[in-house]
Amino acid sequence: METKRFIQTYNHRHQIGVMAEFAVETSIPERSSDFLAFTRSVCMHLAHQQPGDVRELLEQHLITDEAFTVLDALNQQIETLNERISINRFVIWSEHLPDNPDLTPPDKSPAVAMKVVK
Repeated sequence: METKRFIQTYNHRHQIGVMAEFAVETSIPERSSDFLAFTRSVCMHLAHQQPGDVRELLEQHLITDEAFTVLDALNQQIETLNERISINRFVIWSEHLPDNPDLTPPDKSPAVAMKVVK
């Protein structure tokens, strides 16, 4: 069975942006309001916590509900939708430059730092 990709985005005060890629089996999750809320919650979490990779993300407690980890919430979606779902990768853009003296901002663009994580 071919895996489909679902992309969700989040923007926090036009200072940080997140794009996350989720793998799903069918288009059913895309029509689920709970799944859409889950993907938005994950993107918001990524913006605030900025984990180093997907594995670290899955271990973190949700900023919206400290009682659950991201993995707990993901497993709940898998159980509810009866479908394999995974978080493949994410990108975080920030207006703040990283501590890298070799990186110079192109044309003084506000989004000069980018982190692609698998």
